Parts: sequence; structure tokens; C-alpha cells
Amino acid sequence: MRIREAGAGDEAAIAALLGELGYPVPVDAVTRRFERLEREESNWQWVAVDGERVIGFAALHVIQLIEREPLGRVTAIVVDEGRRRSGIGRALMERAEGEARRQGCERLEVTTADRRVDAHAFYRGLGFAEASRRFLKRL
Repeated sequence: MRIREAGAGDEAAIAALLGELGYPVPVDAVTRRFERLEREESNWQWVAVDGERVIGFAALHVIQLIEREPLGRVTAIVVDEGRRRSGIGRALMERAEGEARRQGCERLEVTTADRRVDAHAFYRGLGFAEASRRFLKRL
């Protein structure tokens, strides 16, 4: 298993992984979003691959703040259901944390649904602590 930057040709595999998380998204939407994110300097995406097969995905966005140093936010992380609990998620999170540090972030944030109890344990095992409540308004 190795981790590399996500790129052209990974869209279908990433769409399938996002579907496993309960976020079904058409491949063309992933392609459009990648194109938009490539124009911004504050986003990184990686895939974990076994040979040529994409088995995991993570995305990081660095947010510039006025009140603090930059914040790194892991906006997506998913590992193929059949490959979970094998260190792939940890490796992807380490890559995101390393990039966040390089970008001067003082904190790394990840959000997760209340129902994802396994994810909560995973994040706690990586040193994350529950820190706030998030409010969301659909537009």
C-alpha cells in the first residue's frame, strides 16, 4: 500500500468510496469538484493504493483564520470497507497531519456524524478530542 496525490483517473474510485460512506456522488460531479479544487492553493487530496487499485481517500483544506493561526480540516476520509482496520486510514491521516503542519496549522479538525461510533474511536486513537458542537444550515 502506498499513498499518492489524487489525480485524473481516480474519480470513479473516489466516487465509489464516498458512496460507501453514504454520500453517493456521480463521477462527473467528483471530476468537476476536483477541477474546482485544483484552482485553490489550500486543498490537498490523496489516495491510498494497493497496486493500481484505489482503496482509500483523504482530503485536507487549510482555512486561514483571523483569530488564530490556520486550521487544517480533514474534509473527507474513507477506506474501502473490506480494507478497514489495517492502517490505511491512519496512514492517510498522518499524511494530512503532516501537510497541515507544513502549512502552519496549529490545529487539525475532523467532523463526523454522531452515528459513526467506530469513526469516533478511530479519531480518539489518533489523539483527537471532542471539542465543539457544529451547527449547519442548508442553503
